[in-house]
This record gives sequence, C-alpha cells and structure tokens, in this order.
Amino acid sequence: DNTIFLFQGDHGMETKSALYENGLRIPQFIHYPAKYSSGSTFDKPVSTIDIGATMLDFAGITPNYELDGVSWKDVSDDEDLETWWENSRCLFFELEQDRAVRCGCYKYLSIFEQTDTVSTTYRRGTQKELSNDLKNLFDLCDGTTDYVTDPTNNKEAQSVLNSDVDKGTELEAMMECHDTRTHYSSDPDFSACNLSSIPSLMP
Repeated sequence: DNTIFLFQGDHGMETKSALYENGLRIPQFIHYPAKYSSGSTFDKPVSTIDIGATMLDFAGITPNYELDGVSWKDVSDDEDLETWWENSRCLFFELEQDRAVRCGCYKYLSIFEQTDTVSTTYRRGTQKELSNDLKNLFDLCDGTTDYVTDPTNNKEAQSVLNSDVDKGTELEAMMECHDTRTHYSSDPDFSACNLSSIPSLMP
C-alpha cells in the first residue's frame, strides 16, 4: 500500500511526430493505495517533467535546485492548486522549428513554415485535415471545462484564433516567454512561464 507504481503509455501513430494532441497526449496511471483510492482520476494536463518533482515530494526530499516540473502529489487535496493547474499551468512543446503551448483548455500552435519538407506538423495536419495555419488557436474543451475526447469532434480541425484574438495573444506571449528563457543565447532562467503564479508559491 505504500509503494508507488507509475505507468505511462505511448501516443498513437495517427499524428506521430507532430504537435497535435494525438502526437503529444499519453495516458498515465498511478497505483498508490496509501493516498489515492481505486478509480480516482485527475483530469488535468501533466507532463513527464512533473514525475521527478512528484516522486521527490512523496519521498520528502527537497532538492537544492529548481526543477522544471511541478509536483501533483497534493493537488487533489488543494482546491486553489487544482484550479490553477486546470486553468493557468502551461505546458510547452517543440518539434523541428514548430512550437506549441497549452494553458488550460486552450492550445496555441505556431508553424514555422507551411512546407512539408520543413514541418512534419504541417504535413500531418494536411494529411489529417487539421488546421495548419502559421498561427493556430484551439479550444480543446469546446467552450466547456471538459477536454473533448470524441474522435469525431477533433477540436484541432479548426482554429478559433479569429474569434478569440485576446486568448491567442495571451498564449503567444506565454510561448515567447518560454522561448526567451530557454534560448541558448540567454542567461539561464529556469522559472516557468504560466498565466498566473502557482498558489503554493504565492506570497
């Protein structure tokens, strides 16, 4: 009951090597009866970079350096933290020269060049009839608070950038923040770019 098992799957082949959801999203399963009851779920976006932070948190170890990931150990016990994770935590992705960021239900995708030989994401988008403009904004929850999982209603088939310019601008700023802080020519700055500060770190 006090041993943690973490299982993680792989993404499918449909849009492999692309920055669409089928190429990024994978299932993760946790078995730890001492804290989580059977059948409990956490339907918020987490990342593989969170695994290290979470396991150290479970072990009661405080690292002497800042980690890229965030621990989700107690998020289900903290309403403010869960709300932050659902709406303000941002995850960043890159492939070739293309970039994407997801914050809450929204995802911003920037394609460097609309050429098959330059962008695999662009090529996959053309093949699967997904939006592959230079700048794309997707509402993955379709106006609700729940991630759309219906395969017949792919929310990346059409960009909502023209109808939600402010949200597109907001996420583009997050992506530029991340690119600036992680650029090889910049002074090291490993602080995360999020829509708001994580509650546990607020003054």
